[in-house]
Amino acid sequence: MNIPAPLKPTAEQCFDRCIALAPDVLDPYEALFHYHQQEDHPAKAEKAAHKLLERFPDHVPTLTALGHTLHIKQKYFEALDLFQRAMKANPLNRVLRSNVSAANVGCARLHLEAGRYDEARPHLQAALRSKTIPTTV
Repeated sequence: MNIPAPLKPTAEQCFDRCIALAPDVLDPYEALFHYHQQEDHPAKAEKAAHKLLERFPDHVPTLTALGHTLHIKQKYFEALDLFQRAMKANPLNRVLRSNVSAANVGCARLHLEAGRYDEARPHLQAALRSKTIPTTV
């Protein structure tokens, strides 16, 4: 069984070149982000998502995907910001509402663990106002 030689230039280099040649086109940014996700390069995927969101700040699929990644890393405040931005673009989406609620609960948990009860209260109230019980993100 022959293992194919690595591509030259690499897929990452090709996507970067596409972005440089057409910085206002969404497709190469998305392709780079998905490539790093598929290749299990979480740090590079996160960087690619941030780069995409710099150019296309309201791109709901990337806001949601990056929000999930940050939530898993327990970066609840950053995840909350991304989920709220996604929900502004799509306010009727129940999944996004649930994600915002779950991120608020995570933010409250971090405050509670640090003994900052007054800071936790608004996050818990926001989670309750959404009338959804967060189960998973």
